[in-house]
Amino acid sequence: MILPNFYFSLMLPSALQTLIAKFQDNIEDYKHSSYNETQLRREFLDKFIKILGWDADNEAGLHESFKEVIHEDKIRIGATTKAPDYCVQIGGRKLFYIEAKKPSVKIIDDADAAFQVRRYGWTAQMPACLLTDFEEFSVYNTGIKPKNTDKSGTARFFYCRYDELDKKNPQYPECENNWSFLESLFSKNAVIRGSLEKSKSRDKKGTQEVDKEFLKEIEDWREQLTNNLVLRNKLTERELNFAVQKISEEEQFKINCFDWEKEFADVFKDGGFDIVIGNPPYVDSEEMVKTNKELRNYASSRYETAKGNWDMYCIYTEKAISFLRNDGNFGFIIPSKFLSAPYGKYLKEYVSNFYIYNIEDYTNVSVFVSDRKINVYPIILLVSKTNEINNGIYNKYLQTKDGIIKTLSTTFQINKQESEWNSKFSKNVSLIEKIKEKSSLLKDSFIIENSATVNEAYIIKDIIMESENKKTELKLINTGTIDRYCLLWGIEHTQYLNGKYYKPVVSLNKLKEKLPNRTATIQKNRIVFAGMVKNIEATLIDENYYSAKSTTVIYPKDEQTSLYYALGLLNSKLVNFYFKEINKHNAMSGGFITVSKKIIDELIYYKVDLSNKSEREQHDKIIKYVTQMLELKKKEQDTKDPQSKTILQRRIEGIDKDIDKAVYELYGVVEDIEVIEGQ
Repeated sequence: MILPNFYFSLMLPSALQTLIAKFQDNIEDYKHSSYNETQLRREFLDKFIKILGWDADNEAGLHESFKEVIHEDKIRIGATTKAPDYCVQIGGRKLFYIEAKKPSVKIIDDADAAFQVRRYGWTAQMPACLLTDFEEFSVYNTGIKPKNTDKSGTARFFYCRYDELDKKNPQYPECENNWSFLESLFSKNAVIRGSLEKSKSRDKKGTQEVDKEFLKEIEDWREQLTNNLVLRNKLTERELNFAVQKISEEEQFKINCFDWEKEFADVFKDGGFDIVIGNPPYVDSEEMVKTNKELRNYASSRYETAKGNWDMYCIYTEKAISFLRNDGNFGFIIPSKFLSAPYGKYLKEYVSNFYIYNIEDYTNVSVFVSDRKINVYPIILLVSKTNEINNGIYNKYLQTKDGIIKTLSTTFQINKQESEWNSKFSKNVSLIEKIKEKSSLLKDSFIIENSATVNEAYIIKDIIMESENKKTELKLINTGTIDRYCLLWGIEHTQYLNGKYYKPVVSLNKLKEKLPNRTATIQKNRIVFAGMVKNIEATLIDENYYSAKSTTVIYPKDEQTSLYYALGLLNSKLVNFYFKEINKHNAMSGGFITVSKKIIDELIYYKVDLSNKSEREQHDKIIKYVTQMLELKKKEQDTKDPQSKTILQRRIEGIDKDIDKAVYELYGVVEDIEVIEGQ
């Protein structure tokens, strides 16, 4: 398998590459205590700021007040005046600070340096600031009030070293590499397009912390006022409680002061709004738990759509539709994720109570204008608040390589309380339903597991080494070295958490020590799935392999279930047709789909009745063909002679067709082959 281009990092600007090379060549000199901060700023940071697009030397000749970069700015903190090393501004408006340290300072662990830059940013009410000695880059959320007891990592939401600028950061998968992240936040082009303002919404905890500080002050005022009431007035306990309650009501008014039905009394008297349109906030469950758990708990107890790992746009959709009069119209642009995510079931069931008359699908087209990639695949959902259900129109927009937008249209109808929508938008609905009716789910017959959690992935990273051909080694495979019916270990390089390996292995003994719970799975024969594909890529592995990070494995629940039969089904054209149809809203640019346990849970499986002679024959044929296929793929890899390799490839193509034919006959869809293979 060849990974898509966006799977790898982009080249760095040549000027930045020059700085990195210079720093690398003389790093011991720069890290010596005699090399000072002023030298670092002149030799590296001034140039780095220029690479970000800022006029660090005021070559434009602007007035002192309007320079883009102020060296050693002035900021009043308490009774003293401090001097941040760099203040970047536009038109006199201060945007962010860059605080420099000499390279002998270990920034990742230096709590004092972190507190210093955070205090500067907090005092100036900036959303983010950068702390760097060029060897290390730390970005802090300066909307969180700093304490001098905080650790160096508190409020830090980005960190990398100079030699990692060209590496991809798993924390920010939407960015091509670490440099891309810094550029997308701090470059002039990004800032004038609102990157710092957007970072407030990404790091909501910052603004929330400011609010908490304000509310804490209110709480202190309330306590002081209550004590004052007691000291200066003769009040009964009941009177005192009443006074405190009145203050509480005032606080609640500050926090939740907008009453829709009161503010639009005439509208609601007539039944509600005619139209509600909008682009609601997209805030996932994990972010809400981190930054606004109280709101999440409140909404979960009051909204039908707030179930599972729901996103903020779910409750906004429910609330907006509730504001409509009968026959009113609703339109939101929202992520398509709810069409396939488990939590989307409740939103789909709620919305299906009304007439869904139009869905505009922009998942394959860029609709949000930004200087950096926005990892959102949106649809526009149009609904009429009526009980009358009719056909709707689904339009999918596709962008060709030359930028031309094309539209594929189909009609659909969604019944009340219906949560299975994806197949409704296909021109092949009847065929999909036919396949589905004859299938069970793969998870009914197999145990399905993600190969590693995020935490486990980093544990594995520490014990990966190149093979020394020891018996206790397990060959490590990952997306990129998993293909249909074969592995590419030792043939293609393995990419793993910014590392690149030719023959990566892990020690079985170390694996047992570090991840004892994974030992049982490793000892099983199992099917492994590549994690980013256009078509399913799966093959068999045994106890000699460890599948890592972005892969998924399955193994049978009972001994009668054949892995060889299942592998033939999963790699067949029929199952891939179904796989792509139900996951079209999960597809990224280029048609790539991220395969995870959640995706595989929904895959179909034809459970053969072994007492039925006809089904048994097809079942046994598939096992025979898959056995041959695995042998042929191994021979193809080992063969160096071009002519012999061509002969093997032809035999492989023939076996592939035999497997597909057997699967078509099992499902009774021989007459639909042109439709399936036309996909």
